[in-house]
Amino acid sequence: MTFTTGADRTDQNGNALQLHGLGIVKEGSTWYGFGENKTGRTSAGTSFQEIPCYTSTDLANWTYQGQALSRRTSGDLGPSRIVERPRVVHNASTGTNVMYVHIGSSNCSEAKVGVATSSTPCGPYSYRGRFRPQGNLSRDLGLFRTTTALATC
Repeated sequence: MTFTTGADRTDQNGNALQLHGLGIVKEGSTWYGFGENKTGRTSAGTSFQEIPCYTSTDLANWTYQGQALSRRTSGDLGPSRIVERPRVVHNASTGTNVMYVHIGSSNCSEAKVGVATSSTPCGPYSYRGRFRPQGNLSRDLGLFRTTTALATC
């Protein structure tokens, strides 16, 4: 498979992939991609729209599966909020998929981690709340899972 740097990538319907701030994980033979939907946004308008989920078995062809995390009318997932950099892990001990996201306000003052869970990789995810890890600001989060130590929520 050949990939061209900077080329437009589309889903099965020819729509541009909305995988900004991509979080990607492989479970079995399927890759799951989670990103920020930035359709119609400019650098001045970056508020939360949705976190979509895409699947692929070859990293070249992607299928849009739907909204993993949807915007709400208010609160952390409401209009004018920043929800970025989705990262998902499967918690084998609970059988739950756990999504971590950066939660913030338009002036970047909040800097918290949001947590959502789902029984399936592509969701829909139920938002559980936000926190600051050990009381610290959190913006560009990363996530790591080993085969022996899984993330818990």
